[in-house]
Amino acid sequence: YLFMFLGLVLISCSYIFQPKDNEKCSDEFGEFCSIIFPIFESKCLGCHSGEDPSGAIDLTSFNSIVNSGIIDDINLSNSILYRSIVDDDSPMPPEGEIPLTDDEIQTITNWILEGAIQF
Repeated sequence: YLFMFLGLVLISCSYIFQPKDNEKCSDEFGEFCSIIFPIFESKCLGCHSGEDPSGAIDLTSFNSIVNSGIIDDINLSNSILYRSIVDDDSPMPPEGEIPLTDDEIQTITNWILEGAIQF
């Protein structure tokens, strides 16, 4: 009986401590989670998440974004992220999806220029 009890405890604990789907951003990343990530979450994660994100660009976490090489805070024209949100020839999100607002584009641009920091 002891082993059954311990098994149930372990199963219960692993279920309780599973991250919930809406916990994609942790408190350690501060205002990034309340300002920048919600934009990505609502406009980008449909394509740029999962096991095979579009363009191999994963926008699901702060670390995946800043470690991806898509941000150049010194020269915006070298920033893949920046170019993708302002390029009229191949805009992101793609045609047919809800576009970024001017305010969202400016917010992301400012974040990039500030060094793509956590805040």
